[in-house]
Amino acid sequence: MDYPLEYITWLDAEECNGWHIPGAEYKLAECESVGFVVHEDDLIVVLSTTRVKKDDDYLHSTRLKIPKSCITERLSIEWLE
Repeated sequence: MDYPLEYITWLDAEECNGWHIPGAEYKLAECESVGFVVHEDDLIVVLSTTRVKKDDDYLHSTRLKIPKSCITERLSIEWLE
């Protein structure tokens, strides 16, 4: 099976500890991820950053589930063999 390689930017929650200035600007963390799309449905895209060839397919590891509602940019990456 073919798994497309993609670059995705997405917003994530970020924990803030310690002393803070009142009225400080709070933003969501902007994350960048690159990986093979191993699953996609109406709610999530699942990227795998590591794969191993096994027979006619691949085994995948280090999977990241990204909610589609958090994605700000999504680009396909051409895989050169």
